[in-house]
Amino acid sequence: MKRDLPAPEQIIEELANKVAVQIDRLAPVAFDRALDELIRYHRFLLELNAAAATDGTPFSYAEVGSGFLPRLPHLVWVGQYRRLFERAANRLGDDTYFIERLAGLPIRLLPKPGDARQPPGIISAILNLGPGLAHRLEAWVTKRAVIATVADGSSQSRLSLAGSDSKAYAGVLKRIVGQWETLLQIAPSVYGWKLEQQASHRDRWSAYGKSWYFLSYHLQNTAYMLATAVWNEDEIGVVEYCDALVRWPEVSSYQRENSGELLNRRLIFPDLLGMDWPSAVSHLKPNLPAYMEEPSPKGLFSLLIQGAHHDCVLLAAATLLSWHMESKVATDIAARTALALLRRDVADAGSGLRHRNRAGFDFRSVFLDIVRIELAGERYHQGGYGSELDRLVSSLDSMSERSVVPGRIYTPSTMDDREELRGAFLAMLLAVVPLEGDDGFSQRLGRLLEDEAALPQGDRSVRSLLQTLEAFQRIIESNSPSLRRGAIGLSANVEFESAVAALKAILETSLATIRAHRSERLERQPVDPAKMERIRSIMDNALLTPPADIPFFRGFALSGGADAGEGDIVQIDFGWIGKEQLVEPPMESEPGNFVEALTHEVCQHASNRIWRHFASRAREKLEVSVGVDDEAFWRVMKSTSPRVGVEPVLLVSRQAEERLIRRSFVYPGRSEALVRIERKPRDEVGGNYGSYVATIEGIDVYGVDFPVGTAWLFSAQCLRSVEYTAIDGRGRHVQVAFAGDDEERGVVQVRYLQSIRWANSPILEMLLPTAEGKTEPQE
Repeated sequence: MKRDLPAPEQIIEELANKVAVQIDRLAPVAFDRALDELIRYHRFLLELNAAAATDGTPFSYAEVGSGFLPRLPHLVWVGQYRRLFERAANRLGDDTYFIERLAGLPIRLLPKPGDARQPPGIISAILNLGPGLAHRLEAWVTKRAVIATVADGSSQSRLSLAGSDSKAYAGVLKRIVGQWETLLQIAPSVYGWKLEQQASHRDRWSAYGKSWYFLSYHLQNTAYMLATAVWNEDEIGVVEYCDALVRWPEVSSYQRENSGELLNRRLIFPDLLGMDWPSAVSHLKPNLPAYMEEPSPKGLFSLLIQGAHHDCVLLAAATLLSWHMESKVATDIAARTALALLRRDVADAGSGLRHRNRAGFDFRSVFLDIVRIELAGERYHQGGYGSELDRLVSSLDSMSERSVVPGRIYTPSTMDDREELRGAFLAMLLAVVPLEGDDGFSQRLGRLLEDEAALPQGDRSVRSLLQTLEAFQRIIESNSPSLRRGAIGLSANVEFESAVAALKAILETSLATIRAHRSERLERQPVDPAKMERIRSIMDNALLTPPADIPFFRGFALSGGADAGEGDIVQIDFGWIGKEQLVEPPMESEPGNFVEALTHEVCQHASNRIWRHFASRAREKLEVSVGVDDEAFWRVMKSTSPRVGVEPVLLVSRQAEERLIRRSFVYPGRSEALVRIERKPRDEVGGNYGSYVATIEGIDVYGVDFPVGTAWLFSAQCLRSVEYTAIDGRGRHVQVAFAGDDEERGVVQVRYLQSIRWANSPILEMLLPTAEGKTEPQE
């Protein structure tokens, strides 16, 4: 019987079909009844699947799919509305009622006060109905638009709608944008802001944090709808969506509060909303004036919302400008829209645009806003505000992806993150750079560097800024034509060559200021003892952990003595090590293998010392008349090897004898000689595995840098013990120090005390016939 029952997605589809029929019939009353029934059932499913995780965060079973490449139920449900949007858009010229009613879907589907909380995935799917509707409207505009000549007499042509279509579209778009903006009024009631007067600071901050995803996603989708209109060269849509994006803070300002007392306001990011209130205040301390113990949650949240809006506008403008620079859009609509965003132009009550001067489109403001974008978070870092900005850039540019054949491999043609907008950022700066002076940017930069504790990530933020300015230098030196096109697109009167020279000078001055600041700070910083102890401990463990990079020998004892030993202390100097990696907090990212590389070098040094000690021991000469490629040689070795002891080892010349052995005996199918050959596992042949050739007649053969015609035969167990005795009376077998505390680079000194004991077994040094004149086996 269960198999005969309809699944939720089937019921949703049937209800959506009823709505579609009423749109086709142009029956608004029946349409409303069918739409109400669809929404009631959809809300029922959302409530039915709502739950909560063990930590109280919202969860929904509608986000759980099954099978290979699962289809999430809530995406299937929301997907039914796309065809309704298309049906209603196609009827826009006949009746705008249907499209206007469908535009209110997000408001009706979002949780109401008292409903179960929904996770971000459900909220984003509902908010994505806005861009989905925008795409269907743009498809209708594209089908109905005609090419019109620009009235200003320029050679460009633009797409425009005929009179009746234009009036109908402009009217309905205003009402659709109005409903989209109304969504912002839901946040206080859904997320509990109205209770904040009676709530503690902690609870108020928690309520603001819960609403952040909703507000951020709504803001980014507003920018996306604007980009959709620009991509389709929809002049009417650009005006309305640009207006909505610029006015976004005003629409959401019903709970705003002035927070002008906070210092370095451009460097305070929404990552604070992921902390509890005490942690957020503690993180904010360097940016609080001396007279303020803590800000109000409302004031801080208002600041974060305002900053997020500035970031979204700047990234949207940069993305559109990059389209213009790369000629992805046929007309100049992308550059004009980018300029309108940067100047915060909004539509007046009549027609056209007017400049409100609400945000300064000047060099200092633009440059500082770009600095904020660059310091918002690390690239490729999962989570955090920086990843939200990267996602926005990727989303805005996704519609410019070229057509591809499924299954083929292509180089991506769209942007993934903020870094790819640096060319557009430079074009903005070139459009407004002063030809004399720097509009106070250097002074503001100096104040930022004075207090690194106030920066989001301390010196890491300074490094990010340094790398950004260096990247700007490289881009501007490339003399790309797209920079000129971008700068002129924003300011037709810009003197481009003079602007380039002025910006180069500002960049050089700024870079010199940052480098001098970091150099002075590095000189004052002492090397961190904890880091040096960590390096020392790793080296200590490596020297005492078999095989400790000691080749050829096996079965020896490797130990550390607790008391200070006798003998010569060995010292290794690693020159020109950057001090910035050894201070705390670090002033340079430590390479992933920095400590491992130093440790390996120390082990190699200790191993080489053991080898030199072994090579200085007396050897017994033995002349052999046959070469290593002769079976007779291995019969001699088999009979001779018992003299040196168990586990015999043979070292031969890598340049000659090793090649002959490999070609004559090791390669498969090379010879059918009666010689016993095997290959031992790596862990059985000790260190330096790369020189291991094979085990022939029970003798482990290695290739080393010996003269041609020389070979040594000895026991792998002739090394009895290696002991590292305490070097400082505190049980430490290694000392590590940094020489050059007042320098940017210095020497890492490593010291240890090593004792070696050997067995009284012979070492046979054999003189072999040289390989000269011999014919090597053919492959």
